[in-house]
Amino acid sequence: MPWAMNDGVRINYEVEGAGQPLVLHVGLFGCLEDWRLPGSSYVDGLKGTHQLVLIDPRGQGQSDKPHDPLAYAMEHRTGDVIAVLDTLDIERAVFWGYSLGGRVGFELAARYPDRLSGMIAGGANLYRRIDPKTDTLLAQIRDGMPTVVEGWEHGFGPLPTPMRERWLENDNLALAAAWLAPGQPSEVVHRLETLAIPTLLYAGGEDHMLDDIMRPKTSMPYAEMVLLGGLNHMEAFCRHDAVMPHVRRFLERH
Repeated sequence: MPWAMNDGVRINYEVEGAGQPLVLHVGLFGCLEDWRLPGSSYVDGLKGTHQLVLIDPRGQGQSDKPHDPLAYAMEHRTGDVIAVLDTLDIERAVFWGYSLGGRVGFELAARYPDRLSGMIAGGANLYRRIDPKTDTLLAQIRDGMPTVVEGWEHGFGPLPTPMRERWLENDNLALAAAWLAPGQPSEVVHRLETLAIPTLLYAGGEDHMLDDIMRPKTSMPYAEMVLLGGLNHMEAFCRHDAVMPHVRRFLERH
């Protein structure tokens, strides 16, 4: 199992395919295996044309799982991605992140613009604020992953079986710390006009955070926005058939 080290935290990653480097970063609760969902495998669709670098975010999958919210600050999350690229001797890559992974992409573009040749961000909300006293998801995470899964499926529909099983195995204390990480909303919202890399933004047309997800487009000179009609936040990740045509066109151009 390959590891990259950042600030004493081990980050698990896998590499498949050959060609232009493309980093794949999931959202909260997920792991790199989510890019290989049966019947909706992004890996199978891209490994013939790209060197895919799949990352388990800190706190998730096979990466280390600190319980301190400070460990999940964006300076560490972006450092994790750079540590993986450095370990693989990759100078520049396209970055694709979903939800939390999309937020990491924005931060990378602001902090390390010379390391990205393009960015794809799906369902990324840079404006989210957390009130620990009233936040419903935080309360669910603290109660345990069965409560998280029950609440998520009530709001978004059934999770794919392999994903559901992996979510239930998560370390809820690590995820609670991640949810409470500093830097929310993101400071990058004040620098969007400086992000001068080709960018594809996308979201489900029924995403509950859609207004905030769409806001960066108005300030980013090199960004395009795609809405996936009728899809909610979870479906806009799991519906490979709806997402991939837009991603392929973007990658072919950039």
